Amino acid sequence: MIKGAQLIAHPANLVMPHCPDAIVIRCLENSVFTATADRIGEKNRGGVDLKFNGTSEIVAPDGEILCRLGEQKSTISAADVDFAFADRK
Repeated sequence: MIKGAQLIAHPANLVMPHCPDAIVIRCLENSVFTATADRIGEKNRGGVDLKFNGTSEIVAPDGEILCRLGEQKSTISAADVDFAFADRK
């Protein structure tokens, strides 16, 4: 458990397709909000082609996805959060 944390700001370079859904599980396990800012596009790193998911999202402590952005286009979004919800650990 993450003692006292209400929200985790999570800059990310996610490349595996299951990662956005795994973040939901982390919120449930730790009773926190997460705000994941994921990268979009592609990059060759050491001869390996990587395609970033681009699925930035805000997730609530109960696993509800408050917003999830698309994979192809730079976008911005926001969600209202009740930090008292994350205090119920």
